[in-house]
Amino acid sequence: MPYGHARKGVRDLVVRAPGRAPKTRHMLSVHKAPSHNQLPEPAHPIHGAPPGCAHYKITGARDSSSLARFSRVRAPSSVPAIGVLVAEPRVAQSRRVELRRVVPHSRGMNEQTRAAGDVVRRFIVENRPVRGHWVRLDSAWRELCAHSDYPQPVRELLGQAVAASVLFAATLKFRGTLTLQLQGDGAVSLLVAQCTHDFRLRAVARFDEERVGAIADNAKPDAETFRQLVGTSGRVAVTVEADERSMRYQGVVPLGGGSLAESLEAYFASSEQLPTRLILAADDERGAGFLVQKVPGAATADESELEETWNDAQRGIEKLSAADLLACPVEELLERGFAEHDLRLFRGAPVQFECRCNQGRVSGLLRALGAEEVRDILQEQGSVTVTCEFCHRPYRFEAVDVDTLFSDPAHSRGSPSIH
Repeated sequence: MPYGHARKGVRDLVVRAPGRAPKTRHMLSVHKAPSHNQLPEPAHPIHGAPPGCAHYKITGARDSSSLARFSRVRAPSSVPAIGVLVAEPRVAQSRRVELRRVVPHSRGMNEQTRAAGDVVRRFIVENRPVRGHWVRLDSAWRELCAHSDYPQPVRELLGQAVAASVLFAATLKFRGTLTLQLQGDGAVSLLVAQCTHDFRLRAVARFDEERVGAIADNAKPDAETFRQLVGTSGRVAVTVEADERSMRYQGVVPLGGGSLAESLEAYFASSEQLPTRLILAADDERGAGFLVQKVPGAATADESELEETWNDAQRGIEKLSAADLLACPVEELLERGFAEHDLRLFRGAPVQFECRCNQGRVSGLLRALGAEEVRDILQEQGSVTVTCEFCHRPYRFEAVDVDTLFSDPAHSRGSPSIH
């Protein structure tokens, strides 16, 4: 359905430009859509890591050859693998805001927004082929980094990538997983951010500590810092793995420009043929992103008027800074950047961190490794610690846990559920 058409769905805000009277619209009933609690398992969790490659590290494993059956990577040699097994209820109206109800962009956007943060929201310019998305990550971002000690420059780049992955997923209508992957010859050799269709995300970065340490922690993010992090010959790949018929799509562009946002704008221009402007920001507490796009308009529309609207949108996003993005609510950002146009702001969809590791999967992995190998590690280390290579959460098994693990006949012959 084209953007802006009304149907049973979810409330949104219509932001009116000064001096413009709101148009009469039908007020439609709100219904509750079914929730989606199941996190889909993609066919290839990470580009370059096919099924059978476990994303865990087992502390104390001496002989990596004995673990080879869990870590074979059948990807081209040019693609490095990571993580192999190694040793608003109704709001008060202002003069510019009116409450309306329209069809959501995705089924997840029917759900009640839980807080001001950890939410993605869509907006459109009324009667014009310009759309946008905004995302704010608060607790989801902090949970993602809870078990990781990323240096400041890496943390900021990772936060920007995570926000971008949510924005990318919000622009699509699919069921599955979107993976944003950066590879380069800089201090950050590999960065992966994943977001599902219902906005459950996880991410990881691989970096050279010595090279990152050479980048001043208090350095202001700029083009030079970005090039030091990603190098001069990097690339960014966007992979969409849809559940329907196991469809898989990937677009790859060079890591050009002076920021991740510029590189992703180039991706949209070359792979999607959609003019796009993007601003991304992240710090220790939150991550945020703001995206506007020019989409194909009606054939009978005035081309000069449409172009002027798009130029206004570009000027509007240029007015916003990274500090604005992290501190201001989306309504304020839209008023600052798009005061001359009528905007429709849709109610948001919740975003949350969710890694696929859990105690059961780790237990299954250790059973498949074998009692002898696990007990050897236990004898040497005093305990067995399994660390998820994605979220870096440690799972510790003491002697009593290992005995329980291999004394349960119901699980002794089970195969592991690979992460």
